[in-house]
Parts: sequence; C-alpha cells; structure tokens
Amino acid sequence: MFLFCRYLLHHVPEVDRAISEMLRVTRKGGYTFAYEPDPMGDVTEPPSEALPFLFERWRSVIAQPQIARQLPLKFRQAGADRIEIGSLRAAEFPGTRFTRFLRLTGMAMK
Repeated sequence: MFLFCRYLLHHVPEVDRAISEMLRVTRKGGYTFAYEPDPMGDVTEPPSEALPFLFERWRSVIAQPQIARQLPLKFRQAGADRIEIGSLRAAEFPGTRFTRFLRLTGMAMK
C-alpha cells in the first residue's frame, strides 16, 4: 500500500498534522510519497529583476512555500522509519533563458 500526494502540502496550514495523518493511515510496510514544488530556488541566466517579485507573490498566497526543503525533517518528526528524498534540480524552457528548480519528492516508509 502507498499514499501519494502531489502539490498538496504547500497549501496546508497544519502541515505537521497532515504528515502525521498520512503516516498514520499508511499500513506497516507501506509507503508515503509527497511531491512538492520548490519555488524558492528559481534562477535565471541572465538574472531577472522579476524574480524577487515572483518570490514575494508566492510567499503571500502559499501556506508552506518551503515545505519541499523541509520534507526530510517533517517525515522524521512524524515517525517515519525510512526516508528517501529525490529532486529535479533544474529544468530549462526551450526558447527562453528561464531555468527553474521545480520540486523535491519525499518518500517515507512506515
């Protein structure tokens, strides 16, 4: 059995409670996956004056904008037995100079 959420936790005000509940309903030996964006690592080359504005807008509308970077700690605090984290470090958009750090994925085993 596994539980999977994608782009959910950054919207949840009580993320510790949500992760604890995710692990609670996962059967022994099952997996819990969390797939979250990491908007705090956006970069462009050449530098863009718009990024600070975009970061501020993101932080103003999203409850947990840095949850992707906190997944290992949050899973550990919730009692996960084994934690694995993966990332997509950068994606380039053809025809533009925009490079974006997109997401971190956390997997915990109960």
